[in-house]
Amino acid sequence: MLRHKGGAISAIDRGKIRMKRFATIAVMCLPLLAACGTDPELLQDPLYKHGYNDGCSTANSRVRGGHNKIYRNDTLFKEEKVYQRGWRDGYVACGDRQNPDGFGI
Repeated sequence: MLRHKGGAISAIDRGKIRMKRFATIAVMCLPLLAACGTDPELLQDPLYKHGYNDGCSTANSRVRGGHNKIYRNDTLFKEEKVYQRGWRDGYVACGDRQNPDGFGI
């Protein structure tokens, strides 16, 4: 257990440690989750990766009780099915399994 100057670890530090653990585990699990039912070539597409990262960032902001910011390129989401698929996959994998479109949008 990590110790602070006074001997006890602060609540803020515990939160930071938990967040780092969560992020590490999430990063390790994302390829496994994304690979389920997804074409391997799609996973390598830059638009899919971009959409996945945006969707995951959106879900993380919602799950952690943050500012609920939507990370999404609306033009790409409307016009590029690969980006849209990546965004939805990332959003579901990183947080909100009940609402894959994100915030009802």
